Amino acid sequence: MPYLFWGEAPMKTTGESKPSQLGHDYEVRSGGQKVSKVVHESLTLDQYYYASLENTQERDQSQVVGRYFDAQRKKLEEATKKSSSSTPVSPDIMSKKQILMVNQLWIWVLYDDTIITSTTHQPDDAQITFLQRILNKLRDQNGNSEFLVSDIVGLIMDTAANLFDAQEIEITNAEKGKRSPMEIFRESIQQVRDQETILFDTFFKSLKRSDDEKKGKKPTRGEQVWDLLYKWSRDNPYEDIEVETGLLAEIKDILDELNMLRNLAQDQIHVGALWEKATGKPEWNRPVTPSEREEQIKDMIEDVRSVQDSINSLLDLKQKEATIVEAKATRRQSDSVMVFTVVTIVFLPASFLVSLFALNVADYPHEDGAVTYQGRWIFPIIFVASLGFSLVFVPFAFNASLLKVLVKQKAEKHWNEMKKRENNQTRNQQDPADGETRSLAGQDQQDKDPEPPMKMDPNNADNV
Repeated sequence: MPYLFWGEAPMKTTGESKPSQLGHDYEVRSGGQKVSKVVHESLTLDQYYYASLENTQERDQSQVVGRYFDAQRKKLEEATKKSSSSTPVSPDIMSKKQILMVNQLWIWVLYDDTIITSTTHQPDDAQITFLQRILNKLRDQNGNSEFLVSDIVGLIMDTAANLFDAQEIEITNAEKGKRSPMEIFRESIQQVRDQETILFDTFFKSLKRSDDEKKGKKPTRGEQVWDLLYKWSRDNPYEDIEVETGLLAEIKDILDELNMLRNLAQDQIHVGALWEKATGKPEWNRPVTPSEREEQIKDMIEDVRSVQDSINSLLDLKQKEATIVEAKATRRQSDSVMVFTVVTIVFLPASFLVSLFALNVADYPHEDGAVTYQGRWIFPIIFVASLGFSLVFVPFAFNASLLKVLVKQKAEKHWNEMKKRENNQTRNQQDPADGETRSLAGQDQQDKDPEPPMKMDPNNADNV
């Protein structure tokens, strides 16, 4: 029967050539004979669930319990630095990092009411062994020394299943510094939800602030210029999704490990069903059975998925807002380009005329061998021509898209008319041939079916 456990480091580093530090094969001598004894090692949560993975060291270091452990330690360190009256943190506790693991429990019931149990090897520095937990349970029975075999087996199985709620993971050395695995997962989910709420409020306030700026006091011309320069110089703030992506990765890890815990609860349910089938006794005698534990984990999974959907919605909103901001920036850039376009249209004809009249043409007025013009007639020519050119082409610059649509509609209309005329010509060329064919077909039909000869009636004088 698998049961939950926790320790300072991975008990088994699969995929590495060096042996594990906590479990190995060794030999002892008993009665003069050589005996090989195998120590069953603990598995980390990922090794238990993903049996095909060769190396889970990176996944083990990023467990939910490990991240919660580091976050709480960091928070406590900051509080200790700010206030000297805070509870001091022990250096020994600070250096330890707990992660979840899975141990195995074997139970043999012999015919003479003898119970044999075996569990996964635990490190020597473990705070309490599984055997000590069983003995403590027996002592809590208020001196009741009469136990059936089924009662003791049920108590052992209940002890293994009860570790989900055991508040024994030491976070700090304070009086209430210990947490159970389920409490750590609930607090981790709530922390991610709180961060998502803060990020959404920040995003909403940024949108509201932009709307208030539109409805508020009208800035001066100088403020408008500096605000425009600031918007052009800074990056799009909605393109930064690093925090949201980190939360999404964290909530996915929580969801993954909750599925592992749910699988562990299902394995315990299966073992309880086998025990009930073999003995006819109820599976469990404790208030929270593995079936109820599985339902609790399922509820937590639904809660995690809700948080995950909220983060995905926030990412989608930020990406859409980033697209809107980029579109506005592009429109501002197009306005700037339009200004330069208008300036070019206005000065282009003037530049052309100045260059044209600067040519040393014999027909131009000359004085001392140089081209010379009278200002009273050369300037009106340049300015009037430039003004006329600008009045014609500046509207086209502001309505280039409209001009494109008009040209496209005109081209499509001309193309449709050409296709219609071609179809009519083709139809007219085919009609005479069809008529002739129908006439010849009718003549052939008459030749094949001649009219019958008229019968003469002797009594009718008109027939004579």
